[in-house]
Amino acid sequence: MLTTIGIDANTGVARYTFGIPDILTGIDFPIIVVGLFGMTGLLTLVEHQARGSLKSRPVDKSFVNWADLSLAKWTILRSPVIGFIIGILPGAGASVASALAYGTEKRISDKNGSFGTGDVRRLAAPEAAHSAAAGGSMVPMLTLGIPGSGATAILLGALLMFNIRSGPMMFTQRSEVAWGLVMSMYIGNVARLNIKLPLVGLFARMLTIPQHSLTPLIAVLALIGIYTIVGNPHDLFMITMPGVFGWFLRKLEFSLAPVIFGFVLGSLFEDNLRRALSISGGGRGILVSNWTRILLYVLALLVMVLPIWLARRARKVSNDETATTDWSSCLRLHRQKRRRSPPLPRLQARRLPRRSSSRLARSLSRKARASGRARVAARQGTGISGQRTASAWLLRCPAPSRVPAPRRR
Repeated sequence: MLTTIGIDANTGVARYTFGIPDILTGIDFPIIVVGLFGMTGLLTLVEHQARGSLKSRPVDKSFVNWADLSLAKWTILRSPVIGFIIGILPGAGASVASALAYGTEKRISDKNGSFGTGDVRRLAAPEAAHSAAAGGSMVPMLTLGIPGSGATAILLGALLMFNIRSGPMMFTQRSEVAWGLVMSMYIGNVARLNIKLPLVGLFARMLTIPQHSLTPLIAVLALIGIYTIVGNPHDLFMITMPGVFGWFLRKLEFSLAPVIFGFVLGSLFEDNLRRALSISGGGRGILVSNWTRILLYVLALLVMVLPIWLARRARKVSNDETATTDWSSCLRLHRQKRRRSPPLPRLQARRLPRRSSSRLARSLSRKARASGRARVAARQGTGISGQRTASAWLLRCPAPSRVPAPRRR
């Protein structure tokens, strides 16, 4: 919808301009990018400042040693493969790759429950997958002209500004640009390593800069950059519209990258759709005329559904990990204190007078049976199937997420 703003080149009709003459030519790509990422981050920063939730933290001087590298060597070799495969999928993103790499590494390496106690593999797995996903997202952009992430969408938009169409033909028509992008990934990794290692202390110190000093600096740099590129003072006000829109998307926990995808690919989709309809004389049957196009539609549907499924799976793994960690820590604490604690009191069903109701008798009988099962479970150190153990009841341990907590009577 954002790409349709302005005068239609085929019909000459103004679309979604609302009588504003300055947007008859459409919205420029830099305004969308700076507004969505720059101004949205600025509004989020101001919101956190108003709540007082941002505080500077002390910088630690610890570094990775050879023992940590030896422990995480297989993690460093395994996680980038997962990140690269997930990065190829458009829309999946590096966050999904990090979550899946972490879950995979936990299932493979966490044999003695060391994850969560300072194990370096817990940090190496998501970071290695995150870095590899950035390179994987370049594959669909260079081969198909489809951005695989928000960064590649911005890069694709920059290429379109210079009238360079990304895709298979770019390797033959503009080979210097295509192979330059490929080599930049290798050179960039080496340069990043040589630059960041000596300056990591300085970069960490930048986190101690007060947030109230960064807010006006970011705003001024964003406005100067837009005015330098576009040169229209009216665009300085237009930048606030995508900024507010992106802030609402973040409040609703939506990603901003699909907006960039739609803006970059929207004009290409509209042009090719009109070209296909003009060839067929307006007949829509050309869109599903052979099995190749139907197969492409099925693949597009899989690309839309698969990231959603991967995100839900990663969220489920994260929730199960948190619940299992809390459950194990709580029971481990109880086992340490169980030897010094007195035995559980025995709850016996007392005799009821004849006038007592049968409902009260059944209630007390159920309590007695539940107490007996809990006492046996506490002695064995295991829980009843589908219920919390007596240790968990005493310590108020959280129940695992897969098992619903029983109602206490």
